[in-house]
Amino acid sequence: MVTVLARDVFLGALVDHQLQIYVRQVHPADVQVALARAMEFVAFMQTASSLSTFARPRSDVRGRKAQVKRRPASRAASPGAFGGRCWRCGEKGHVRVRCPRERRVRSLDRPDRVAFQPCCEDCGGAGHRSSACPSPK
Repeated sequence: MVTVLARDVFLGALVDHQLQIYVRQVHPADVQVALARAMEFVAFMQTASSLSTFARPRSDVRGRKAQVKRRPASRAASPGAFGGRCWRCGEKGHVRVRCPRERRVRSLDRPDRVAFQPCCEDCGGAGHRSSACPSPK
């Protein structure tokens, strides 16, 4: 009886309403369990609040954003403007995607692969759709 009374007094003394609801929903058997759950909830709330401060953009970053000069809209609009080195061959003037030493075969260029064929919903056959299905309905 004393443990139940001590638990109820502890729960009533909790100042934070959310904390009080959380600990009551656990239905703690005694004060020790209630205290453990209360400490767990407080630690979670502190962790969650510190994470949300990292997610928000800082106000001084917004001010500096206006001072930064913008680059051209696309690299295609200014060919030859890339002054870095290729990660593939190490030469200057092009990026790895456009490296002349690496010729990648695109999936559509592969002769061994069959291109996508439409599938009929009625008969399950390939090469036609249900609107042009040759099988009788």
